[in-house]
Amino acid sequence: MDGAPATRPTDPPEPANRSRRHTRLILAFLYFQALAFGLEGASHSSSLHRDILHSILMSGGLCWWATVDARVRGHVIPMLSRSWFLLFAFFLVPGYVVWTRGWRGAVRIVLIGISWYAVAAMTWSIAVAILYGSR
Repeated sequence: MDGAPATRPTDPPEPANRSRRHTRLILAFLYFQALAFGLEGASHSSSLHRDILHSILMSGGLCWWATVDARVRGHVIPMLSRSWFLLFAFFLVPGYVVWTRGWRGAVRIVLIGISWYAVAAMTWSIAVAILYGSR
């Protein structure tokens, strides 16, 4: 009305200097877990305690990453909701990634899942070949 052009509200642009260190840390942690999972699968001494420990470490790491990523992006996860992210990390964290990043997040989840499985499978097959010999 005073001659200024009408502007539409848009999402604020992401600052270029935003730290992505937390993403690199969670990826290193996930692939370390894939190595441990592959090595554990190669041994015949499976333990319920180790399986529970793997699950707790994976969900704890994913919950930590989601809360840090939300804070860095300016979408803070409320304190009362963080326990749900810990309990249901395998459903809520991929949902969070798709919600915040759109279809690119879905593609990243699929690619990371495939590469995680490939690392675990290759670790398992190499460990089995070393432990029991190739026939």
